[in-house]
Amino acid sequence: MRIWGILLVLMLTACTVKAPRYEGAEPTTPAVEPPAQGALYGRVMHASGTAAPRATVGLRQWQTAEVLLLVMSSGFSCAFGACAEPRYVKQTPEGTYSFPADWIKDDELSVVADWGDRGVSAEVFFKDGEDPQRVPDIVLWEPELKLRLVGDDVLVTWPRYKPGAVYTVYTKRDGQIAAPTLATSRLIPGWRVMVSCSSRSARRRRRT
Repeated sequence: MRIWGILLVLMLTACTVKAPRYEGAEPTTPAVEPPAQGALYGRVMHASGTAAPRATVGLRQWQTAEVLLLVMSSGFSCAFGACAEPRYVKQTPEGTYSFPADWIKDDELSVVADWGDRGVSAEVFFKDGEDPQRVPDIVLWEPELKLRLVGDDVLVTWPRYKPGAVYTVYTKRDGQIAAPTLATSRLIPGWRVMVSCSSRSARRRRRT
């Protein structure tokens, strides 16, 4: 199995995705190994190593042109509706999931996990392989965004992702609002940051 990318995005809005989700309490013990079943199977974890069953998990399938556009846009083409919406499954209480074989139509695949309680999102990309195929662990990065008013602007700061990353600030209303940077802060016009969402069925979502 060849993994061809992992997407991490900083966003400043508060939207959620309407998708099946486990609503119970999350385990406090280390995540269990997922059972080998279906065509694709895997698990979602917090950075602490505990399972994240409350995350929604979706399968996305890619055409060659969509892959090229994703790379050329530094991962932001999907935020503007330029790729297919994920097809979701509900996780088990242990934080594991699987996708059936009849869902798999294309060779280029990705699995996206959104933890709506904090707006965290991560996506892993790979090629279709022999069934059952183990999807790489999806580990949610959960930084605390800090906002401070500086005149009419807002200074946004966040902790550094280790071993390192390039960061881009993104909002639901305006899309990408800052160039990619190695720094962990960005001064943003206040009117572009102070936005919110009221519909639980909103198509776009807050990510960190």
